[in-house]
Amino acid sequence: MPKPTVWPVAVKTPFGVTIGAVSTVVRDANTDRLTLDLVNTGSEICWVSEGTPAVIGEGDAIYPAGTAHMDEDNLYTGIIYAICATGDLLLVGHEGSIK
Repeated sequence: MPKPTVWPVAVKTPFGVTIGAVSTVVRDANTDRLTLDLVNTGSEICWVSEGTPAVIGEGDAIYPAGTAHMDEDNLYTGIIYAICATGDLLLVGHEGSIK
């Protein structure tokens, strides 16, 4: 169950993860997660999956220069995975949490 909005978000942790041609963990499970922002800085589609390893063509697609955002309306606190075709894509963003 998502947590109600906590503002300001106490901790914002920036990250950058090189996404592989095999499913790659973007964020570990975090029950304190309040928000998650993802930005595809690559030149190809990145496929994101919640809770199960990512598969090309399945799940949420983030197109080049595209973004994804999770907050109380669509928050998932489990493991986030991603995959891309070439294995050479940088997915950046930040995770907001209560501690």
